[in-house]
Amino acid sequence: MPKCKYQFSDRCTHPELGGLADQARCGACAKFLGSPRGAGDIVDIAARITGLARLVKAVEVVTKKPCGCAARRAALNAAISFADDSPVP
Repeated sequence: MPKCKYQFSDRCTHPELGGLADQARCGACAKFLGSPRGAGDIVDIAARITGLARLVKAVEVVTKKPCGCAARRAALNAAISFADDSPVP
């Protein structure tokens, strides 16, 4: 599991989330800040760099509808994962 900047040992120190840091919880976390876990994290990084993420958040505020970015990020990470889950001989 890639290490997030909010992960300390087996705990999440994010002010909004907090709690246990495990593979399932961190794998689906929209606040994850660490090395990319998959294609979803790459898209998220590109959106933040280009300013698209700010635009999407502004549209969310105006329309009062969630964008679904976190779910898409998790789905892309699951579909195209960078984790090496192969057993070591």
